[in-house]
Amino acid sequence: MEKASLKDIARIANVSVATVSYALNNSSQVSEVTRAKIKKIANELNYIPNLSAQNLRTNNSNLICAIVNTYQGNFNGDVLQEIQDILERKGFQLLAFSGSIPDIVKTDIIDGVLMLNYRADSTELQQFTNTLNKPIVFMTNEINTANSASVVIDNRLGIKYLFDVLKKSKNERICFITGDDNSFNSEQRYNAAKEFYTKSFKKNDFSQHVYSGQYDPIVTYQLGKRFLENDQYDAFLCFNDDMALGIYHAASDLNIKVGKDISIVGFDDSYVSSVVSPGLTTVQVDKKEWAEEVVNQYLELKASKSTNKVVKLSPKLILRGSVNQ
Repeated sequence: MEKASLKDIARIANVSVATVSYALNNSSQVSEVTRAKIKKIANELNYIPNLSAQNLRTNNSNLICAIVNTYQGNFNGDVLQEIQDILERKGFQLLAFSGSIPDIVKTDIIDGVLMLNYRADSTELQQFTNTLNKPIVFMTNEINTANSASVVIDNRLGIKYLFDVLKKSKNERICFITGDDNSFNSEQRYNAAKEFYTKSFKKNDFSQHVYSGQYDPIVTYQLGKRFLENDQYDAFLCFNDDMALGIYHAASDLNIKVGKDISIVGFDDSYVSSVVSPGLTTVQVDKKEWAEEVVNQYLELKASKSTNKVVKLSPKLILRGSVNQ
């Protein structure tokens, strides 16, 4: 069966091919009624857009590739959903990949790239950006190269908020639970935690109280159970909420009360952190604001191919009942 074309849709809808193209790309140049009519005809004809042909005509596929380290956990998915919603309203489509960088990003089909929580060192990412020669926005890395932008969390400020809360707690033996190796956010939070610990306690033993939870609540549950059984720590600063909830789980198994016997803080303000009992004190980054800034920076790069720009988003402290004060 022959594929339906824009001309076929235009003939049935009694409009121009340009109008069909605008409508299928959600352009405001076409009325909502006409857009709905054209999309209905396209669906009935099982129309499939030819992205390669479109790119040759316009030098713009409007297809953006998002690359993440994993689909697990809530944070990546929440942010990508916000970005996708904004891009769709602007006539773009988002294609997400997990794991290694796919070869498709090097083709003309892909218009640009967004990278969220991708595990690689700065040198590798700079080389990738220079080779790609397309707009690229980093969401958890600060990369100093042309045709790229970075929209990142102010991790230092977030850790300062959490550390200041724990300093006021009656639980004083603090354990620091870090994320994955090669995680930009984990590295930034580690450096900030070390700075504030050293200044506050005038000690140089920070590394002795740091353990990798790999951003995994199961790993952190096992760590927490060991620490709590041995009464090794009574305060936990976790570099994300999922790991904090692993400590909650361990405390529950041992009949230890969070917010009284021990204090726990997290980072990210996931939905679960607000519904556990007691609620988790954490740091919130407005995901909608982050998504809007990512899209804005992408469009600026696309329009001007500007040099590197770093935008830092300020986090907000969310106080709940998980700290004994």
